Amino acid sequence: MTSDTDDRARKIRALLDKAEATSFPAEAEALTAKATELMAAWQITEAMLASARPASDRGAITTRDVELGKGPYVHARLALLGSAGTFQQCRVLTSTGWNGRVGHLVGFTADVDRAEMLFTSLLLQATAAVTAAPVPEVPRGLTTTSWRRNFLLGYARKAGERLHAATEAAVAQAEAQRAAAGTTASVALVLADRIEAVDSWVAEQYGRLGTAPSARASSSAGWRQGEAAAARADLGVAERVGGSRGALTP
Repeated sequence: MTSDTDDRARKIRALLDKAEATSFPAEAEALTAKATELMAAWQITEAMLASARPASDRGAITTRDVELGKGPYVHARLALLGSAGTFQQCRVLTSTGWNGRVGHLVGFTADVDRAEMLFTSLLLQATAAVTAAPVPEVPRGLTTTSWRRNFLLGYARKAGERLHAATEAAVAQAEAQRAAAGTTASVALVLADRIEAVDSWVAEQYGRLGTAPSARASSSAGWRQGEAAAARADLGVAERVGGSRGALTP
């Protein structure tokens, strides 16, 4: 017997498999939009169910380390991880390890699982997009590496905007459904309480933390192309970090 969780995950993966396989952009966009919608609704459902339970029975908060490596693209990887984490009500911390930058996803276990898989999907798609994109004649003082870095930063920003919009749409739909059913509990407040619980856990574990500055593009070259590529990206769940498919390298 399969659980509702298994069924949801299977349906999302099936939609994304079809989106990645089709050669028609419009079809891929429609499939991806549906997968993202299901993912956002799933997260909201879990949060609402957890909010009805005692605080001690709402699940464990965990930390997942994600190796981001070294080189000129590490800040773009971190930005992608931040977008995926925020979408799933997680916080992202970062530190320097023996092998370069490490991202730390912090959140409820199910949220961290989805955020990690989403990050991997975005990272793989960003790698494919920047590899396939024709590099134009770059302006004086800008190298091909700089152009690709700008591309990836633009990609990360646009992906984050799309995920934020998906969350807002899912919250609005859930609020409307609950209002129609005569339920007064606020979905937005439940999600806010969820991230507040994560913040409290982080404060207890690590104390006062600094804020890493956001990476900035050195010029608009590549940035707009990266945003356009992210607008076409599959925002759903794919393989986990550490899988057999490649990642960005300097």
